[in-house]
Amino acid sequence: MYFFVGQNNLMHERRILLIEDEPSIAKPLIKLMKFRGYTLAWVQSADEALEWLQDEKPTCLLIDVMLPGMNGWEFRKKQLQEASLNSIPAIFLSADTGSGPEANKRGEIFVAKPIDLDELDRKLKSLLKD
Repeated sequence: MYFFVGQNNLMHERRILLIEDEPSIAKPLIKLMKFRGYTLAWVQSADEALEWLQDEKPTCLLIDVMLPGMNGWEFRKKQLQEASLNSIPAIFLSADTGSGPEANKRGEIFVAKPIDLDELDRKLKSLLKD
């Protein structure tokens, strides 16, 4: 199931796919990011994300590290192996304290949960060159 919430679904330069299995995290994040001018699509698993990415190309991915089934790291590895998807940048999200150092080791961007919206906004703007 896919949900789009944002200022304008056609505003491609700020369209983000959120991969987050917890509705209690995803729903408020989507609403709050909408007020900052982002359009988010939301899926609840890595498998759903791969399916969604067959038809859509967001400008960025927000990936929860601890997803059921295929975790965020495994999803990213698979995504980077696909020629049509490997140019999409990502930001990893997690409450796990070990995920920050792991993201750094992998050369990925990381934001800790609970999410600081100002930090996420700064990192998105830097990534998207806003």
